[in-house]
Amino acid sequence: MRMFTCKLLGFADAIGAPVNQMPLSGVVKALVVMGEDHDKIGGSKGEVCVTSALRSIDFERRLLVTQNNVYQF
Repeated sequence: MRMFTCKLLGFADAIGAPVNQMPLSGVVKALVVMGEDHDKIGGSKGEVCVTSALRSIDFERRLLVTQNNVYQF
């Protein structure tokens, strides 16, 4: 897993549509503005991206853990 910095904008459902309330089940993704270049297939700095499915959110440490990466917001 790699760690990236980002600005958290909100959350999205499985297809990337913004959600107003967190669902009780199903896939949840995060909408973020990248703070640095992701990689050759991902987002570049300042670009709005949808992460892969979230595994956990740690608001105290300001971390989003996804299936593939960790994002510090």
